[in-house]
Amino acid sequence: RFLILLIFLTGHVTIYLSNSTLLYYFIMDNIEIKEQRSQAGKYLFVVEVGTENKTTHQVTLERDYWQKLSGQKVTPGQLILDSFMFLLRHEPKEAILKEFDLKDINKYFPEFEESVRK
Repeated sequence: RFLILLIFLTGHVTIYLSNSTLLYYFIMDNIEIKEQRSQAGKYLFVVEVGTENKTTHQVTLERDYWQKLSGQKVTPGQLILDSFMFLLRHEPKEAILKEFDLKDINKYFPEFEESVRK
């Protein structure tokens, strides 16, 4: 058995097993992350997802939660990116809340923390 990885310029990633069984299919939307401010142990990010029909999300991240998940091995912005990539594997961008704290993801997806922990 071997894997075939196909990456298209449109951002589509498809992985097939040698027997042509579809293993994984993921459409990568354009994700733009802007840090708005950092104060009192919290970061605020504005995240835009998509090129057409963009969705906009305001995400807060507590410094303690960032340290818990990343061990400070990645920046807060990278953790936000990893988190949105996780969310997009589980739901369309239109289903992602418009405003939320990053730790809220774990309420909806209990596997979130383990998945993004660095």
